[in-house]
Amino acid sequence: DAIVVVDCSHATQVQRVVQRNALDSVQIEAIIASQATRLQRRRAADTVIYNDGCTLEELAATVAVLAKTLAL
Repeated sequence: DAIVVVDCSHATQVQRVVQRNALDSVQIEAIIASQATRLQRRRAADTVIYNDGCTLEELAATVAVLAKTLAL
């Protein structure tokens, strides 16, 4: 088994929630505050995929390589 975390900056996380949901910044920050911190998630991970500034296609390619590496 392996733990894989897909990580992005706080700003990117907020921006994506704004684009996806009709929530205000107070609601978004409350949701983020209720979750494990970025540091906690990264520390728990065996592998971290950084998803800042990459396209969906680039992310898919990274996941495909990792899937082969993990024999999924």
